[in-house]
Amino acid sequence: MMMMHEERLMVHEAVRWATDYLLKASAHLPQALYVHVTNSGDPIADHKCWVRPQDMEMEMEAATPSTVYKITPSDPGSDVAAETAAALAASSLLFKDPAGSDHYSNALLHAAEKAFHFANSYRDGLQWAAAWLYRATKNSSYLQCAISTAVEDDCDTFSWDNKLPGTRILLSQYSFGANGGDKSTARFNEEAKRWTYVQDDATNLQYVTASTFLFTVYAKYLKTSKQTFSCGSTVITPSLLRRHAKRQNKLHTW
Repeated sequence: MMMMHEERLMVHEAVRWATDYLLKASAHLPQALYVHVTNSGDPIADHKCWVRPQDMEMEMEAATPSTVYKITPSDPGSDVAAETAAALAASSLLFKDPAGSDHYSNALLHAAEKAFHFANSYRDGLQWAAAWLYRATKNSSYLQCAISTAVEDDCDTFSWDNKLPGTRILLSQYSFGANGGDKSTARFNEEAKRWTYVQDDATNLQYVTASTFLFTVYAKYLKTSKQTFSCGSTVITPSLLRRHAKRQNKLHTW
């Protein structure tokens, strides 16, 4: 038990390194949000830089220098504001546990709501942020925003620039429960089911790792609610999803 407590503290320390930065970057909302991007806007060049963040400037200087940009009401960037809101809201839940700090958790959530309202003024990339803010606050207005900004798209990859699969799985949990759960979230559960058997064949480790995580989370939701579903003649159970996640290789259709 002591080891688990110590490991949890290390997780908090690692996450706080990022959330401290996000709190500073969002301190001037709603007037400004500061974001760090490459000057070239080229993610390929950015991904070729395999060094620690603190060493990145020297390695990237020639090919793709990094700069801090200021997002404002007159120069908006609602997608990055929404991503900031999602990260802060999700992290606020982590710091609510016994090893965390309610004061810090509340600060994260307050900043998340400010970032969300900033993003909401320009209506782009909101669903991921709305889903996490609903998870953190249980404020139904965030759920309604997530529903109203939903799109019809069977995307197969959960990645840095596509959060649809993660959003759907996160929201699917509310469709379970007594009397069939919240009927307004049923569509997200159906989309989550489809995602589990429509997979990209990309071998990049980030996609495999992200998919493994989502399989594990969805398996947890199914187990908690004592649910299964069918894919053709195969009954998909929580244990089957967990076994699939543990393989951590190419994800194919069953």
